[in-house]
Amino acid sequence: MIDLLQGPEGIPEAPAYVMLKVTNRNHFTLRDRFNGVPVEFRPGVTVNITKDQAAHFFGWPGTQDEMAVHMAKRFGWNTIEYVQRQPGAHPETPMLFQQYANNVIVEAIEMELVPKERVKADDGLDVETMPHMEASIGPPNDAAEHGLETKVGIRTGSPVVPKNKGGRPRKNPLPAQPFTPLG
Repeated sequence: MIDLLQGPEGIPEAPAYVMLKVTNRNHFTLRDRFNGVPVEFRPGVTVNITKDQAAHFFGWPGTQDEMAVHMAKRFGWNTIEYVQRQPGAHPETPMLFQQYANNVIVEAIEMELVPKERVKADDGLDVETMPHMEASIGPPNDAAEHGLETKVGIRTGSPVVPKNKGGRPRKNPLPAQPFTPLG
């Protein structure tokens, strides 16, 4: 129960939904799959993904080092050529897999869901200026003049022969059974 005396602090905020914006600043395209669906991160192109996809591809959320190790395993940057430093480089210089991982920028975007407004039946139309049609019962006048009237439910002079239970018309109709009174 909400305590109305506390003011706005007692009312919880609407939940925010998080989408992630990923930008690949490497010189090559990253390709991966999520639930069998291929996803590409081209150089310089921003792609929006879900939290589950980010956790799968990049190890998000995590520290930069944790995400770098996850991406190294995921994208094959965990071989000797990616984990060695250049000869004569400073010991604090990032390794090649760390440089590649640092070039993948993952930014969280909070979104709020807003209910979609339904269109009213009148659509805001001005009823006074709409054209009016005369209501008439029966066929239009032109149909009566040309003999195109129809009468629903009346079947006279039809060439259609009733069918038996098998679906084919009877070759020889059965003679009517004589009526015998019961008593």
